[in-house]
Amino acid sequence: MVDSGYTTPNYMIFPLGVTDKVERNVEAAIYPGRLVKRGTTDYDIKPADCLKPAIGWVGWEDALGRYQPTDLDTAYAVGATTYIGKCPGKPVFVPSGLPKGFVAEEGDYLIPWGTAGQVAPAVKIGGGYGVKIPFTKKTSEFDTGIDLPAGILVKNWRVDVVTAANSATIDIGILSSESGGDAAGFVDGASLAATGLVFPGSVDASAATNTTGVLLVESDITSADGTALSLSVPTPYKCDGTAKSITYTTSNHTVAGFFYLVVEAAGIEAVGKVAATVDASAATADTDIMVTSLI
Repeated sequence: MVDSGYTTPNYMIFPLGVTDKVERNVEAAIYPGRLVKRGTTDYDIKPADCLKPAIGWVGWEDALGRYQPTDLDTAYAVGATTYIGKCPGKPVFVPSGLPKGFVAEEGDYLIPWGTAGQVAPAVKIGGGYGVKIPFTKKTSEFDTGIDLPAGILVKNWRVDVVTAANSATIDIGILSSESGGDAAGFVDGASLAATGLVFPGSVDASAATNTTGVLLVESDITSADGTALSLSVPTPYKCDGTAKSITYTTSNHTVAGFFYLVVEAAGIEAVGKVAATVDASAATADTDIMVTSLI
């Protein structure tokens, strides 16, 4: 057993307390421990999403008795009075805060995800954040169970190969059965032949061999050189809320690793770091996570 240095608290969101605690009105139902954003006024709060900055974590242990949910798995009702806490550098327990499908490893950054005040693991890439999603051998289109929030932009990608195989490749995209979906829309045939980072391929002898998928390409331009090259001009993909299910497909090889989709929205910022590794890749429900807060 690996000792992470943290013990899951019993009925506590802030095991070491908070540095800033303010009373707020619950404008939309929210679970204890989740991230919140500003509501209609400065006194109101709603569950955080990717589209507006998070302002703190919902408390529980010091809430007024008549408003306090019976346990950490019960949401505050609309109209309840509670408080939000800020505690940079201190732990926060977030019940069911990691959506199923993710693997969050100690030290990963955490960004707001979805519409319910949850978080997702991410790494810094090119001045932004790449949401981190695990992959293994899947020879037919595999739905990760992870959905892009409506309104978010996907701008770029990386693949981190942990287990490589000669001639192995991966496609990454949006579920092809969804309107506007494309199973290779983000990554088209990226090589998994060597361990380490794989970068987008946007220039090659033919547009068909570029590995940046069509959902991230504005147009293909062919040079007038004697040996022509094709440039796939990049463009962000904006999730419309319909084509949203992230999928991947590998060749018939034993491979594993992570891929990163670089995402952008007004609410995408680091709100914490993973304090103890949580593997929800095969989970059937969202999973508790211990966070070292950055807000």
